[in-house]
Amino acid sequence: MRRLAIGIGLAWASAACSGDLPARLPETVARPVLLAQASDAKSTKDHNACADGADSVYVFDDQGRIHLFEPDGPVERRFQLVATPDCGDASGPQSMSLDHEGVAWLLFTSGRLFKMKLPEGECEATPYQHAGSGGVMGMTFTAADSGSKKERLYISDRMGLFEVRLPDLQPVLLSATVPVGELAGGPDGLVFHIDLGTGMLSELDRKTLALRSVHPFGATGGAFTLLRHRRGFFYFSAEPGGASHIYRWSPRVAETIDLGMAPEGIRILGRAQSVCVEWSEGDGLAAEPFGAPKDAPRP
Repeated sequence: MRRLAIGIGLAWASAACSGDLPARLPETVARPVLLAQASDAKSTKDHNACADGADSVYVFDDQGRIHLFEPDGPVERRFQLVATPDCGDASGPQSMSLDHEGVAWLLFTSGRLFKMKLPEGECEATPYQHAGSGGVMGMTFTAADSGSKKERLYISDRMGLFEVRLPDLQPVLLSATVPVGELAGGPDGLVFHIDLGTGMLSELDRKTLALRSVHPFGATGGAFTLLRHRRGFFYFSAEPGGASHIYRWSPRVAETIDLGMAPEGIRILGRAQSVCVEWSEGDGLAAEPFGAPKDAPRP
């Protein structure tokens, strides 16, 4: 396995998808608030509020296909095609999130939002029309409060950060200073943001809307997204036309682990994780690079 030896206080000087080592050592990045909130919790989700399958993780590629993503599964089964929704929108996919009922919310470049029950459902249009800037957009659900059954939906674009009020789907601009980037929430009610330009992972303070730097993944490529899983953060980045390069990092480990490339043709633009995906930092990282032999030893 190839590891990128990088401390929590180090930043990339070049694109993460290039695999280059950092060339300088900037200021120390403070350890994230999430350590104090969830490190000792055995579970951060309400199992009774979650539908079957809502604790799975999915990714949305540039062809509009949805794949089940198994972070800890065997290499050859980490991506499993589950659906190719026909939403009737040729503008192209942008982002995806999942609610606690296992329904995928699909956001397109046009600003239209669709819903689809995974894995067997049909794509259904919603009345939502994004009020901000088209193009690059990120989206996530997060719990209203730690362990809450209620969810909040956020969208990031070039105009700033929006909250989409539920259930009427009304967008409200919260901040024009939050840069465009992907978002990731969770059952603890936290929201994380990865900057399109710099690749800096930050924690968003939902009260002040300030960003607190957490970890430097490095500049994004032509397509990128971020997800939280119980064993850390997964960062997907791809140059134009290429498959996604995948990295993993945990707040308890001072390294970014390079998991290699997604299978050819899988260029990931979005991911779907619901508030039913547990967040726990008790486990260590046991990563296996993509493309490794089935019997490759784990570190």
